[in-house]
Amino acid sequence: MTDKKEPRYFVDQRGGCIAVRDREHKDHDPDYNGLHPDTGGVVKYWSGFQREENKSKGYPHWDVKSSDVEDAITLCQELNIADSEPKAGDTIPNTNKVVSDIVRELVESVNRYYITENIVMEDMFKREAESIVRKYYIPDPEELTDNLP
Repeated sequence: MTDKKEPRYFVDQRGGCIAVRDREHKDHDPDYNGLHPDTGGVVKYWSGFQREENKSKGYPHWDVKSSDVEDAITLCQELNIADSEPKAGDTIPNTNKVVSDIVRELVESVNRYYITENIVMEDMFKREAESIVRKYYIPDPEELTDNLP
């Protein structure tokens, strides 16, 4: 059995409101029993509405617009994707393995294309080598911080 970490950001919908929340926020309390704009870890909050038919019957039920639900889900997904990407200062596991994989694939490519002294083959090798390097490319920390929201 694997111990899978929950995503950092999650959608919390209840009581006629919806929010995207951050599990790692210093004020996040998973046991808190409410959801308000100032609840710890709320990134964005949408308030619901009462349907006219419910108001006229005296029902206290609130609903959330489907567009707000979609917006919350989209924001949550975008934040989790951004959170999962490497950041400046992150350590890269198995760096030696990555380098050895690049070298092995490049050597295989050299053996495949450079045995013939053909210009077309040389161009194919260069394209394949660029593809291999891109596959293992680890961005410079400055490049990562340039793309942060």
